Amino acid sequence: MPLKLPFQAKSQTKQTATKVCSNCRKLKASPRSGSTGIYDGRFRCTPVELSLAALRGCEICAFVQAALQQVLDTESLKKVDDVALVAVTLPNLSVGAVLQRFKSQDQSDKSIFMARKSAMKINIGIRDDAKYDNVINGRTYDIILKDGSKQLPWFQLRSAKSTALFGNTGSDSAADWVQSRLKKCLKTHSACRAIDASRSSQKSLLPKRIIDITNHGSIRLKETSGERDDYACLSHCWGKSKAFITETRSLHQYMDGIVWNDLPKTFQEAITFLRYLKIRYIWIDSLCILQDSEEDWLEHSGSMADIYSSAFITIAATRASDGTVGLFSETGEVEINNGKAKLLICEQPKHAHPGEVTSDRFPLLTRGWVAQEMLLSPRVIHFCNGELVYECMHEIMCSCCTLEDSSLGRDYGSKSQIWSSAVSNSTSSKHKLWSSTSTAQPVVTTVSEFGTKYQSEARHFSHWRQMISKYSDLNLTYEKDRFPAMSGLARRFSSNYGTTYAAGLWIENLHNDLLWVMPHRSKPEKRKVDAQAPTWSWVSCGSGTSSYMCDPGSSLYFSVLSVDCVPLSDHDPFGQLKTATLTLQGPLISLVLTPTRKGYDAEFEERGGITVEPDLNLNSVLKAANQNGLFFGLAIVRQESEVRGLVLYRQGNGNYERVGLWYSYSKDGYYQQNNPPEYWAAESLDEALQLRDREIVVL
Repeated sequence: MPLKLPFQAKSQTKQTATKVCSNCRKLKASPRSGSTGIYDGRFRCTPVELSLAALRGCEICAFVQAALQQVLDTESLKKVDDVALVAVTLPNLSVGAVLQRFKSQDQSDKSIFMARKSAMKINIGIRDDAKYDNVINGRTYDIILKDGSKQLPWFQLRSAKSTALFGNTGSDSAADWVQSRLKKCLKTHSACRAIDASRSSQKSLLPKRIIDITNHGSIRLKETSGERDDYACLSHCWGKSKAFITETRSLHQYMDGIVWNDLPKTFQEAITFLRYLKIRYIWIDSLCILQDSEEDWLEHSGSMADIYSSAFITIAATRASDGTVGLFSETGEVEINNGKAKLLICEQPKHAHPGEVTSDRFPLLTRGWVAQEMLLSPRVIHFCNGELVYECMHEIMCSCCTLEDSSLGRDYGSKSQIWSSAVSNSTSSKHKLWSSTSTAQPVVTTVSEFGTKYQSEARHFSHWRQMISKYSDLNLTYEKDRFPAMSGLARRFSSNYGTTYAAGLWIENLHNDLLWVMPHRSKPEKRKVDAQAPTWSWVSCGSGTSSYMCDPGSSLYFSVLSVDCVPLSDHDPFGQLKTATLTLQGPLISLVLTPTRKGYDAEFEERGGITVEPDLNLNSVLKAANQNGLFFGLAIVRQESEVRGLVLYRQGNGNYERVGLWYSYSKDGYYQQNNPPEYWAAESLDEALQLRDREIVVL
């Protein structure tokens, strides 16, 4: 049904030429900064300004207002705060650089925008919750020309053929879109082809157990014996609903066959989609690992890196909070007809960038296990609300074309970095920053020497810390899984870069990795005991970890005497730990802590000027520890502007546990300007530390 344009018919009949307002004249296309061949134009206005312009006869404003009336209900329209019309033209959509001209009310020519087939978007800011008047949630709607329709007289829109509007993400056309991405990936992406070639000319070795889905009448669990073939993995949330699992007692039953109707909706739809792609096997953790066998679980945990990295593709149930939700969803386009062209309008899905921690729209991406599943899989298809997202070693592309339009899709994300050494020989020379030693001689050296000599490794370590900062915010049902859920990444990192792993840290990079810190938020009352992590590892304190990095030219006060990490299982040396001990040597000073608003201040030899960032709330032990002299500071690094070290608590057996990080700033620094002159500054504290004996500290 054609839309009724919300301006008066009388004023329209007086104006014979197409009329545009001053706002719409701002749509004149101009080159986008930092981009080649991309032009855009936009205007922004309030709903009142939009309505007034439409009433005065601006056909573009009338069209925008009518389009919003099609997709928003009355209550939502009342909450609209601002409206913007955005036109984006891309090189691959160009049909020529011809200026489209219109007659304005004064009959002079006005250049509006370049006549290219373009992406047309309507952005709105909407107040979704009246309790928070200052919170504006953005929504974006794409306007697309329906196939076979004439173009608008004032805007050259791209047609539905150039987009991927499937109607449903489980439709044949959706599967065709995935097939087209796969074909392009296999044919033109050098990084993806190199990964495939690195597996040898044969197909992948199948995991210990795999689900055979070739028979449309039934499916079955299969135990393999060296067979090779392409297979897919399913990445999904178990959720709170009862999971469909394999146990020892049901193993042989499922090997004979699994009843289709017994499978959760997500499993059914993943199998349906893979059958269209003609992939015979799928690996699903809950079905392929015996969930009542700790030995089987530990064995598979140790091989997780190989399972996901060898898969041809991973199906990600990104929108689903559990197995009952399913993969498929409607794309939600609405057909409109303004009397000049037949159009489709649909809300642009929200996009999650790699490493982004989200919850409402992408529950899968909040789960700790998913981090390595996404990073290690060569190719991932995300089933989101209303669209598909294809991610490989080369690019990330979405079916609504937003990532392509914004130039974010190419060479974006963590995959190429985590795989980089696997596809090149640039890091074939693998050295350590320093070697563990059993001597008691102190090591004082400079980070600049290490950084210059091992520049490529330094970048890898930096990438690891960034990844861990994101990973530490992800959720796990069982905190004991924190090490196993990243063991595949740790194994790959160690193999690629020749580094030595120790409870989430790297021995060759301890001068940086030991400087992790909990952010300024409420500190936990106690450690994550279930994580089975040593106190010197960030895993012991839970989420939100960040870290400092030594500056070039910094001097180290400490040396590493030994690191002894004993895994719980030989199947997974990067997984759960039985014991972990770190022995360091360096200058040790006694500290007395005083609570402050942000943490604690500390005194050494009755002089202040030392700030403490605690790992956890120390109030329960503060008084007794101060009275008995149980707090100590182990100096780690002297930088130009500060001295940093670990805050330690001495236990009854003489060993220490880490409880925080301490630092003292330079006397010329901002933070020391208001301190009394007798307080410690980095310069005076450094002199005192240089005179102290190096003590052996066991953590």
